[in-house]
Amino acid sequence: MNTCLEWTKALVDPLAIIIGTIIALFWGHKYWRKQKKEEGTYLQRQTHYQAEVSAAKATWALLRYISEADHDDNIFRRGEKDNDDNKVYYFRPAQATLFMKELMELFYSHGHGLFISKEVKQLIFELRSQVFGWYHIALKSGEPELKITNREKLQRVWNIRDELNRRLKEQIVIHA
Repeated sequence: MNTCLEWTKALVDPLAIIIGTIIALFWGHKYWRKQKKEEGTYLQRQTHYQAEVSAAKATWALLRYISEADHDDNIFRRGEKDNDDNKVYYFRPAQATLFMKELMELFYSHGHGLFISKEVKQLIFELRSQVFGWYHIALKSGEPELKITNREKLQRVWNIRDELNRRLKEQIVIHA
């Protein structure tokens, strides 16, 4: 009987070690697969986020066309003051052409339109529509600059610009 117990003990110890090793290998492999899956998901999210940031930066660059500061790219040139001491603005179709061309390249040729939020797209294309309206009027006039008389429409452009500014900044913030 003692011999039987000795043989059993001699077999159980290595068998327990083998079973423990198999269980550890199984759980280790399962954990490793889970980590690899999470790593792939993380890399996809990171790539997508980088594309969103690039798209937001590229869209941000379009805001130079509608800033209130005076520079060569600005679609709306600030002029003198009128008799009521209000600023007079002029629409410049040459800069509007550059804006619309750059917008189309940005959204379609470079593919940034895929990564811009729906709200930003709506705002940027509303802005394009506003600019396009003035562009057609300016083309009919044949002048290099068109004096803007519709203050409400110009104010809407400024409001769109401010909202775009805010939304683009929100889009690149990391949300945990």
